[in-house]
Amino acid sequence: MLRESCDTVRQRAFLEILYATGCRLSEVHGLDKADINLQNMSTLVIGKGDKQREVYFSIRAMYHLGKYINGRNDNCETLMLTERKPYRRLSKRGIQREIDRISQKAGLKDKVSPHVLRHSFATLTLNNGAELVAIQELLGHSSPDTTLRYAKITHERKREQHKKYLIQ
Repeated sequence: MLRESCDTVRQRAFLEILYATGCRLSEVHGLDKADINLQNMSTLVIGKGDKQREVYFSIRAMYHLGKYINGRNDNCETLMLTERKPYRRLSKRGIQREIDRISQKAGLKDKVSPHVLRHSFATLTLNNGAELVAIQELLGHSSPDTTLRYAKITHERKREQHKKYLIQ
């Protein structure tokens, strides 16, 4: 619903970047166009405690990111840019506002924020079979306990795991 509710290429790129990487708002906010490694479909971000880690883009995120960057006609190096001149880095609040606009257009009752997209990333990767340690690294958590608070396993996944791993 969120994807279909994007009005602009810019909104779609923002949504896909946040969703595909599981990054914190502050990590995405600091990105420049030159930080994107097109070959590896990844980027390095600076997280809490000035820790650097590599995060990865999905093919879909790279597609929409490419459309966004190629459609821009500015000389600004920042990745997430204001819509109007003078072009400059979009504020963290500006990014939150864009996600909020998409959410409102989608008619979602629950609040959607960059942090909710981070939780969704964690939950979906866990439910699709990723190891907890891998999710911990992708999110930049030092403790697996923190990751467990983010990633909630679905009832279907619990049932599937029970059937698969119960010794009978």
